Formats: sequence, C-alpha cells, structure tokens
Amino acid sequence: MGLEVVPVLGGLESAAALFAGHGVGVMVGVATVLWSTVLKTPISESSGAIKSAAGVAGSVLTFLTVTMLGVRTYTAGPDTRYIDSFPTGIAHPEGCTRVAETGGNKGIAVPTFKASVDEVQASKLYYGGG
Repeated sequence: MGLEVVPVLGGLESAAALFAGHGVGVMVGVATVLWSTVLKTPISESSGAIKSAAGVAGSVLTFLTVTMLGVRTYTAGPDTRYIDSFPTGIAHPEGCTRVAETGGNKGIAVPTFKASVDEVQASKLYYGGG
C-alpha cells in the first residue's frame, strides 16, 4: 500500500494554512484529509446518488486544496521585482523613500526606538497598517 497523494496534500495545506493563520485553508485541508481517509470506505460502499455526489464533493475539495497550495507556494517568496531596487512608481501624496541599513534613499538613517514593536505599532506615529 503506497502513500496516497490527496491526504498528503490536505495535510500540507492545513499545516501551511495554520502557519499563515488562514482558517479557511485549515478547514479545507482537514476536510480533504478526512474525506480521503476516514470517509473513503463508507462512501465507496454507498449507492447511486450518494456515491455520485460524494465523488463530486471529493473532487471539489481536492481542487480547492491543490489550488490553495499552489497560491500559497507562489506567494510565499518576496516579489522579485523589488529585491535589487526600490520601486519608483508608487503614488503617495507625501512621497516616499526606502529607509534601510543599506540602499536607503536620500541618506535617511534607520530609526531606532526605545520601545517594543507592539508599542511603536500602537502609536500614532506608525503608518504601516499592521
């Protein structure tokens, strides 16, 4: 008996979604694992319309799982367009610049704070949206 692909994909999706805090992905992954393992035998032994509807539902779950994993994988890395250069086409009414240890624009030094990240983000000075 070999390793079945669908439950493995469901497990990967539920784990990746849990890590990302995506509740829908967790539910789809868990449902896919349950559908392809625990419910597989009772469904295959059922008759007619139930078996047909179950096949469609299983196909939809598998499609959702594969699609979600694909999107999660594709968007996991940084946007390669901005790795070596700062984007120049950003419309912002007050302008913007990159502030970084290296490669910052306009010679602006990296700010340091005597507060925690949570305190800075909670202040009115933080505009990052968090």
